Amino acid sequence: MKKQKKWLISIAVCFLMCGCRDRSMPNNRVIRQSKTVEDVIQEQTAEQTPETVIETAVPEETEPENTYASVDLDLTKSSETMLYSEVIDIGTNPDSYAGKVIRVEGQYMNYHDDMSANTYPVVIVLDATKCCATGLVFELKEGNYPKDEEEFTVTGILDYAYSDDCPFPVLKEAEIS
Repeated sequence: MKKQKKWLISIAVCFLMCGCRDRSMPNNRVIRQSKTVEDVIQEQTAEQTPETVIETAVPEETEPENTYASVDLDLTKSSETMLYSEVIDIGTNPDSYAGKVIRVEGQYMNYHDDMSANTYPVVIVLDATKCCATGLVFELKEGNYPKDEEEFTVTGILDYAYSDDCPFPVLKEAEIS
C-alpha cells in the first residue's frame, strides 16, 4: 500500500510538472518582447508625413521688432533670480558688459538722485521674493517713456555714466518694445 501511494504521488507530480504545459509557449519561462521602445518610436516617426509634423509642431514665439539685429544678453528669458543677479553683476563688473546690447524686462520708474538733483528713467527688476529691487537707467533713442510702474521691455547698448565720479550703468540708444 505504501508503495502504491508513493507511486501515485510520483505520477501526479510528473503530470503537474510536465503534462499541463502549453506547447505554444517557448520552453523558457521568460517572455520576450518582440519590439523595443526605440522600435516603436522609429515606426511612428517613419509613419508621420511632413504635414503631420507641421500640424503638431508648437509655434515659435516671435521676438519683438526692434532695430537691433542681435542681442548680446537677453534677460527677458531669465528667471527672476537670474535677472536680478545679472543686473547686480552689470553694476559691479562694468568691463564685462560695456558696449553689449542688452534686453531687459521690468517696471518703469523715475529715480530722483538727491545728491546730484537729477532724475533718471529706470527699468526696475525685482528678485524672486519681490523684497529687493535693482534697476538700470536707460536713455531712449526716440519715443515716449512708459507710465510709472508699467511693465515694459527695453533694449539698448550698455554704457556707463558718472555721478560724483561714481560709475553707473546706462542703456543708451534704448528702444521700448
